[in-house]
Amino acid sequence: MEVSSGFRRFLGRASGECKGAPRAAPQGPRFCIWALLMAVGLAAAACAPAATPTPTPTKPPPAATTTTAPKPAAAQPTPTAAPKPAATQAPTTVKVGVPNDGVFGLIGSYILEKGIDRKYGIIMEPVWAPVAEVQRLLGLGELKVGLSTKDGAMNLNIQKVPLRLVLPALAAHQFLVVAKDSPYQKAEDLKGKKIATTGETTGMYMMFDYIMRVKGLDAEKDFQLIKQGSPAPIIALLDRGEIQGALLWEGHVSRLLATGKYRVLMGFTEELGKLFPGYVELMAYLSAHEDWLKANPEAAVRLKEAWLEGARGAREDQEFFRSKAKQFFGLEAPAEVDLAWERTRQFIGPVAKWPDSALIKAQKDRMRDAVRLGSFPSEAGPFVDVIFWE
Repeated sequence: MEVSSGFRRFLGRASGECKGAPRAAPQGPRFCIWALLMAVGLAAAACAPAATPTPTPTKPPPAATTTTAPKPAAAQPTPTAAPKPAATQAPTTVKVGVPNDGVFGLIGSYILEKGIDRKYGIIMEPVWAPVAEVQRLLGLGELKVGLSTKDGAMNLNIQKVPLRLVLPALAAHQFLVVAKDSPYQKAEDLKGKKIATTGETTGMYMMFDYIMRVKGLDAEKDFQLIKQGSPAPIIALLDRGEIQGALLWEGHVSRLLATGKYRVLMGFTEELGKLFPGYVELMAYLSAHEDWLKANPEAAVRLKEAWLEGARGAREDQEFFRSKAKQFFGLEAPAEVDLAWERTRQFIGPVAKWPDSALIKAQKDRMRDAVRLGSFPSEAGPFVDVIFWE
């Protein structure tokens, strides 16, 4: 039989009273025996099973009136000490592929130098490389996070590389440039001519291919495409007159325009706006592999917010642009730097919040049209609905 602690205290008090009673008291022994018998009887009654179970009361039972619980001992004071700070999450280190040329690289540099990544609990480790190399490393899985385009992400998904678009950092800022005194008035006039561009894995190449398809042309068949790995050799070919057109992005375009020797024949954003009124091509994205996003969902959100703030900040910081103009665009003369700032900033940080369901729908519609026109194989269709990390 298990005895309750209250009952033990009761026995202790009864036993103590007996032991402590004066020996001369004639009634003492009889009283002690009576008390012990009473205690044993109460214990037996308490342990006897009840005839029928009774429902648990919905309110606490009334306090006992015959005895009171002993007061707890007063708490002992402890030495005064400063409260320990709440545990904070350690920053997450993320390796990010960032082009060492162009506007995306400018944004990455802005985030790093302004400490925006650390503000959001991220330590961004940039892997600086040409655009095509960043795309290649993402495709191989050697990089889990980095720059991509919608078209580039589609191509990788077709190759069973589940890349997801996390945040648009740039609108389409690519242009077809020709010599100022050339006879060409539209892109179609360059049919059969030499046009320098980056490789077929890059977003600029794929966007040009798509626009030409909309116009009823085939970029590979109707033009002589000279593929280069970066802007420098493209500009050199144009300067030497070895090509008739060059596909480039800002602010390299401004650098050419500032010389007075070149002009823009076609801008991607403007051309797409003509083809699809009201449409804005969100082209360059912070992207990540699906497995990395699933393993690091909180870090992915913080990284996205850091890039969103960084892109919007770089859009408004003319002095920072000037300080990086030579590094990212090869610009030095004040006139070309100022021109590049005015022409480039309109494409930086195109969204104030993300995701945006209306903008995402418009981007998906354009991608479905690219599948329809043959820019991508028909099996690419299902990937349109999964490439955005929403």
